[in-house]
Amino acid sequence: MNILLSPAKIMIEEPNKGNRPLFYEDSLALREEIKTWSKEEMKKRFKASEALNEKAYVAFHSPSPLGRALFVYSGIAYQYLDAKSLKEEELSYLQAHLCILSGLYGLLRPLDQIDSYRLMMGSRGSFLGKKDLYAFWGDRIAKELEDDVTLNLASEEYAKAVRPYLPKEKFIDVFFGEEENGKLVEKGVYAKMARGRMTRYLAAIQAKSIDDVKGFNELGYVFDEEKSLPTKLVFVKGKIEEGKKKLFEPDW
Repeated sequence: MNILLSPAKIMIEEPNKGNRPLFYEDSLALREEIKTWSKEEMKKRFKASEALNEKAYVAFHSPSPLGRALFVYSGIAYQYLDAKSLKEEELSYLQAHLCILSGLYGLLRPLDQIDSYRLMMGSRGSFLGKKDLYAFWGDRIAKELEDDVTLNLASEEYAKAVRPYLPKEKFIDVFFGEEENGKLVEKGVYAKMARGRMTRYLAAIQAKSIDDVKGFNELGYVFDEEKSLPTKLVFVKGKIEEGKKKLFEPDW
């Protein structure tokens, strides 16, 4: 079973050097093209603030090695995955099953080396003669996944880089919802928390099949068989209990 996860915009440095990414040469080619852009063009293409655009510009012109992807990314999902506290067998599981999607690197395994960058998969404009990054990566990422069932814990921005190229019955989405005004809605921050925690859960139980995923019952979410479909697992959040821990505080 493959597990898809989005990258994070927030990155930190960690001391260990990682493996060479699968599409390393492509990442270098993308870097070289982006380096030819002016700050003004980069800001327009990335729709970034002055401060973020300056960081992106420096990252592409003077990239610094950060370390292994799973430990470098530090957004909400990764805070709840908490890579630093993983057991050896859990990290080995994720190295074998987790695929982190990236606009610059295409596909990353947890222990792949990454350098500083800021490039979203949905960034506008052409890249190396292709109309956008989806066209640039084409079906190459999906070809690394097509022999197995793929559990999608990535945002739609990144899932779109894979979804069109895989059999529908082998691409399983996960929806983390809660009842609101009679409707089931997914809230971004809570969904990110749950994606990270589910990834950790799958590593802890060494999940082998989609049925194993259904046992997840953390952060108030439980699997809802009635609302689910063969290609969409729905987890519903119950009432938030009083005294709940702070939003970004993992409870392990």
